[in-house]
Amino acid sequence: MVAYLSLPKHWLFEGKQVLSTVSPSCRGLVYGDGLFETMRVAQGSIPLLSKHLARLWAGLARLRIPPPELEIECFLRHEIRDLDSGVVKLIVMRGEGGRGYLPDPQRPSQLIISLFPSSAPIADSSAEGIAIGISPYFLSSNLLLAGLKHLNRLEQVMCRMALADAGFVEGVVCDAEGFVVEGVSSNLGIWKGGVLETPLLDRAGVAGVARAWALESAPALGYAVRERRIEIEELFAADEVFLCNSLNGFLPVNKINGRATASGPLTGRLHAQWSALFARA
Repeated sequence: MVAYLSLPKHWLFEGKQVLSTVSPSCRGLVYGDGLFETMRVAQGSIPLLSKHLARLWAGLARLRIPPPELEIECFLRHEIRDLDSGVVKLIVMRGEGGRGYLPDPQRPSQLIISLFPSSAPIADSSAEGIAIGISPYFLSSNLLLAGLKHLNRLEQVMCRMALADAGFVEGVVCDAEGFVVEGVSSNLGIWKGGVLETPLLDRAGVAGVARAWALESAPALGYAVRERRIEIEELFAADEVFLCNSLNGFLPVNKINGRATASGPLTGRLHAQWSALFARA
């Protein structure tokens, strides 16, 4: 295995045609009309590629965006086959269109594939944990888009800047009613009495691949799971608090806004199972 010396790399497709530039009238650029996936490469493969693509196809169907014509799995298999580690980002946009919100149903979607070097993780999950903040901004409720990893990320941009101003690399984001939704670029979960609990994402937030994996895997490890509304104060009463996403895995949280949270072994066990997926890739 080798590492690319020329990363990042980018490819743009419309149908199966390779394009050189994104058009100023591309709906992904003009309206944020599209979805994206961010995937971890390990030893020449993407261990959770099928889960990422399944989420992408389901989201495209919800938004009535035509799926890409390119055989993404074959393309990626060829491009990452010699890569020790890295990050792949897929962006699917509705494509070009004139002025106005109504899309042209005859236009094919556009696909951007980007390959980046691996970024440094937020923290080592084997350590004591990370300190995070609480975003001063909330996520709007939107039943139509809840759960989707769509291109409209202005709320996350504002949350991330506010947390950075306060000295945090991540933070808890709530909805307008004060219920916990997720982290800025991660999902959030707690352990309480041996039960893995994570916020419902029926009104806001992104249904992450790592979160879905945890909900599927925890029962096999002997733990019950529950999705429900979670209030901020419950984080401080939990046995453990963690953040998760497809790049960093499962990170224990030891402080929120300077206030200590409990620690325990369960997040580490979950992260060990997750890491094994990439070790045997």
